[in-house]
Amino acid sequence: NEARQRHVAASERAKECATLHQNQVSERAEQESVVSSKTATLNQCKSDFEQVNIAHRNANRERARMEGNLKMTVTKLQRA
Repeated sequence: NEARQRHVAASERAKECATLHQNQVSERAEQESVVSSKTATLNQCKSDFEQVNIAHRNANRERARMEGNLKMTVTKLQRA
């Protein structure tokens, strides 16, 4: 009788553990999905930032070029 009670208790504990394990697996899958989504968002933000950064550098180069041209034009006008 005692062995049967221990067996029943162990069986119940095994079922509880199996349920707990399944819940943890499900939670982990949800967390991995969130991480994957956030990683994709982060990568898109990095890409967008890099594009803006490149455009900013190009605009600065163009501004510097235009300033140089303007200075040359002013110098030529002053000499004329």
